[in-house]
Amino acid sequence: MKKVSLYLFFWTTSVSLSPKLLADKVIVKVEDEIILLSELEDSFSAYNDPNSLYKKSIVDVLKTMIDSKILLALAKKKKLQAPKESIDNEVESRMKVMIQNLGSLEDVENHFSKTYIEIKKIIEKVVEEQILLELFKEQILNSIAVSPEKVKQFFEKNYKPIVDDEYSLKYIIVKPLVRNLNIHDKISSHKKNVIEGGKKFLDFDCTDFSLFSSTINLNENLSDEDLTILSEVITLKQNEISDPFVFKRKVYLIKVLSKNFSDLEIKIEGIKSEINLSELKERVINDLSFLKEKINNEEGDIEKIYKDYFFLKNEYSYKIQNVNYKYINLPLNFSLDLNEETKKEGKVYGPYIEEENDDMKIKLIYLEKYSPSHQASMEEDYNVLANEYVNSSLKDKIEEEIKNGYISLNIWIDEKYK
Repeated sequence: MKKVSLYLFFWTTSVSLSPKLLADKVIVKVEDEIILLSELEDSFSAYNDPNSLYKKSIVDVLKTMIDSKILLALAKKKKLQAPKESIDNEVESRMKVMIQNLGSLEDVENHFSKTYIEIKKIIEKVVEEQILLELFKEQILNSIAVSPEKVKQFFEKNYKPIVDDEYSLKYIIVKPLVRNLNIHDKISSHKKNVIEGGKKFLDFDCTDFSLFSSTINLNENLSDEDLTILSEVITLKQNEISDPFVFKRKVYLIKVLSKNFSDLEIKIEGIKSEINLSELKERVINDLSFLKEKINNEEGDIEKIYKDYFFLKNEYSYKIQNVNYKYINLPLNFSLDLNEETKKEGKVYGPYIEEENDDMKIKLIYLEKYSPSHQASMEEDYNVLANEYVNSSLKDKIEEEIKNGYISLNIWIDEKYK
């Protein structure tokens, strides 16, 4: 993995962890706040990364950094303070992200050539500055008075925005239940025959099932499957059999052959179901297509129709989720089904299938409400226009604070970068 500074890792304008700091230099001072040459280089690289949508010249990047330092200095002059609890929580969260991305705490230390304590102190500084800037902006935001008169005056002088298509949707997200496929009954019956009838554990009708033997070594990194099996058998003795359990929609039955705690090994035999996903998918699609037509041809409480149907057909778990979308953010498969003829409130679309490994969920989408795009008006879109007014006012006030900061604060810029 390519080494980057912590500055670039978080895209901040506060501090860098890269080794080049040894030969670094201060190029800007705003009161007690400084900007290092390495920070400018890192920020310029971030803005001009091949994947970045917004390219900036080095002059623009430096101005953005100076503006941030001015706002930070003004926030400190106003005696704003970042709550310690907020700083600690954010630092912990960012450390977890770095460890997850890089592998371990040791990998993080090696990557940045810093100790954990050094890294933590730098992130604390970064986080504190970011929170102070947010508090300052929040203070400015709270000073903006909003009224219908002010919003109206603002938009009489400015172009009224276009409000995008808006969709209020209900998702019904369905997952097939393994326990209703008669698999549990087969495996439970087999366990009883082994215990009471002396049948061999692996002497089992293999239709829709597979048999396996393995050794779980507790000294090794265990797979999710092994961890699940371990949690089910850890309290069992030699030759005891687990209860049936489910992992990734497969039903398992495990027998403990031996436990060797000196070598941290558990030997097992197992039976697990093999679901025919193509057959299951076809059955679920047929069921949900029937439900879709039932809803489209009936009137009434959509959630009651769902509940009544799935109460009678208890082979699925389901949940209903309310979501709102602008057209540009609509799920692709749903947006492809929409046109002026089919775009009707109260209609159900789908089913749409989402598969990942052995997991599968299927979604129906109910179009509850649709508002077509239009030019905003005070009568219909006051909240949209009020937000535009507030955002514009906030931008103007921040620019005014920065302009005054250039006059009132002690600012030094290296001649080379003026």
